[in-house]
Amino acid sequence: MKLAYHEAGHFIIASLFDNIKLNSLTIDKDYASKHDPNYNGALDMSFVVVPEPTDFESADNLLLIALASICAQTIYSKGQKYVSENFSKFRNDSNLLDKEGASGDMEIHNQYFEHIAQNYRIEKSHYTWSLFHWLFVTMNEPIIWDAIKLLAEHLYSSSNQALKNSAIENFMNSSNLTHNLALVRDKCLSTRYPLSANTIRNFAVRTHI
Repeated sequence: MKLAYHEAGHFIIASLFDNIKLNSLTIDKDYASKHDPNYNGALDMSFVVVPEPTDFESADNLLLIALASICAQTIYSKGQKYVSENFSKFRNDSNLLDKEGASGDMEIHNQYFEHIAQNYRIEKSHYTWSLFHWLFVTMNEPIIWDAIKLLAEHLYSSSNQALKNSAIENFMNSSNLTHNLALVRDKCLSTRYPLSANTIRNFAVRTHI
């Protein structure tokens, strides 16, 4: 079940960004191995319009999507209370986070984060923490977490544990998740974008959700 939360975390955060096309979601290892033989699950996505190499906001989007899995499965496995009580410790001890099965996500993070941190003249550790902080704050929003929870349960209980975009859209529309997410999307994104050194620092220095 934790893997379903892992993949649902990716999906729901990705759904907040207009330039991301979501194609399928799975926790079926055989299906996921078509993308990478090491994957246990996978979110298949692409850009609607391929961004320029200097489009740092699009790169930031990718990093948030990648790390969303760690945040979602940490909340699932350890609980909201644990996250709230230990949030200030995460920055100095990443072992408190549930990173099981997330090595590929960290690799994506490592591909991009240094370039972005340099562009905004932010310490790399501050930039990484700003990503995790924004994600935990966003997932603390009841509508966002409810969407992750319901999608994870739906994915886990689906017959082949793999969902095409059309099936996900039907589920989200019938569950009012699409409508509910639209209500909080701008609020969530406005706390981080437009991306700037100040917005990154604001998240980097906070110690509470």
